[in-house]
Amino acid sequence: MNVGGTDMYLTSEARRAAGRETTERLQYKDILFREMQHRVANSLQIIANIPHAQGPDHAVGGEPIASPGRVPSNPVGGDRAAAPPGLGDTVN
Repeated sequence: MNVGGTDMYLTSEARRAAGRETTERLQYKDILFREMQHRVANSLQIIANIPHAQGPDHAVGGEPIASPGRVPSNPVGGDRAAAPPGLGDTVN
């Protein structure tokens, strides 16, 4: 039977060729998928190592870690520097 200029029924050789082509395409797709997984894993490994590349004074969040010999940003201590006497008093 001829439908639209093509044989509706394929010969056994044509079916085997189509099966081989399908198998090859699936294998190629699997190879590409594994390559993509490999590249994603490599990218995540690089991202995970960024804090280590910044040096030992940086935490994962990017905040500096206290290290020996480091001068604190607020040597007075606490959240705020102490105000001079009289400035912190309330006015009645």
